[in-house]
Amino acid sequence: MSHVTSFPALDVAIGLAFVYFVLAIVCSAVNEVIASALKWRAQDLEKGLASLLRGEEVRFKAHPLIAALIPPVPAGKLAAFRKRFYHPYPSYIPSRTFAAALLGLGYDADASPNNPRSLAKSIDAIDSPELKSALLSLYHTAQGDAIEFRRALEQWYDDAMERVSGWYPRRIQKVLWALAIIVAILINADTLQMAKQLWTQPSTRSALVAQAESAASQGQPADGSTAVKHLKELPLPLGWHWTTRRSDAQAIPSSTFDVLAKIVGLLLTAVALSFGAPFWFDTLSKLARLRNSGAPPPASDAVRRGEGEEGS
Repeated sequence: MSHVTSFPALDVAIGLAFVYFVLAIVCSAVNEVIASALKWRAQDLEKGLASLLRGEEVRFKAHPLIAALIPPVPAGKLAAFRKRFYHPYPSYIPSRTFAAALLGLGYDADASPNNPRSLAKSIDAIDSPELKSALLSLYHTAQGDAIEFRRALEQWYDDAMERVSGWYPRRIQKVLWALAIIVAILINADTLQMAKQLWTQPSTRSALVAQAESAASQGQPADGSTAVKHLKELPLPLGWHWTTRRSDAQAIPSSTFDVLAKIVGLLLTAVALSFGAPFWFDTLSKLARLRNSGAPPPASDAVRRGEGEEGS
């Protein structure tokens, strides 16, 4: 059972943190759907491989080891629509598979892959001068040792993929910003208005804090479906009413001051959502623990009177 605090500001902070957490999950879920539909990871992998293969992409992609990883061409009633977003690359290729496929472009499949002559033949079969030069550098660094060369080749690929992996979060963050603004506007998630409602309406504040503490006690962030459920249960007046009455928290602002206040409130929400759901879940958990730790015990009568004597 949660403690009842005499700090409404803390409860307001918990309520806002919970709203931000729920909305951030919604934004993240939509973001993942977009990224999956547009195959952003596959696109990034293709760009990264292009910088390594330097013109050998077609032969590399046709290698049986790589072809087996490529998803099939979409079929069915929505095939035409899905083909538009089809990307002929997997989302990830293991380093050992990359090395085996690249070296397999030239040497005889029956030859030992650890034979220096096989490696030399594989490198010589590369048409791209840039790629051949890079492979020769790795080969000479390994001093002709086939095993060391393969390790160096895999490490070269892993280093390149580490750079590629940084492209995805940056793109996702940009889209998350756009989604945060759109979500805040669509559901009228005005931070200033929500804070006012929580501060002036103890029953709303109490209901939202109870909901927030229940979510925090689960110990792990909610998924998209759970977030939508939480969103529907929020006791705050979200959404829009086609009215300009100032007494209505969901009204369309009419005066210049109200418009500016609404813009500021929505932007504050969008900025908050850009921090992401993990940040707000962690913040919510900390605030909930602080609240449940209870307020400090009241001072004795003597201390309250400031007389420095014991109360009788």
